[in-house]
Amino acid sequence: MFLKMKLALGARAVPEIARDPQTGVLALRLQIDPGVLVITAAEGPDGPRDFATFMARLSTEAALLAASVDPTVPSRERATAGDGAPEGPLARWFSASGAGGFGPEVGQ
Repeated sequence: MFLKMKLALGARAVPEIARDPQTGVLALRLQIDPGVLVITAAEGPDGPRDFATFMARLSTEAALLAASVDPTVPSRERATAGDGAPEGPLARWFSASGAGGFGPEVGQ
């Protein structure tokens, strides 16, 4: 599949971890405001690993982009609670030891 798009974020845009209610698969949901974009793993045995690799790369690139656009925005390390756990909307889904729960379902 080939998809090319350009999106402008609204005032209430937020990235979220979500779970597909039909498959149980985790996904990245981008609430664009208005609109929603969901990115999930491809089917097949390598899908989850490829998805995890992509998400890790996305995280790195997003941090570099954020620092380039506005160096005063805190990095992920500075946006933690001091114990490695993220603060903000995702804090209730993660603990210092890693994933501690899941976000809302994709269909919500």
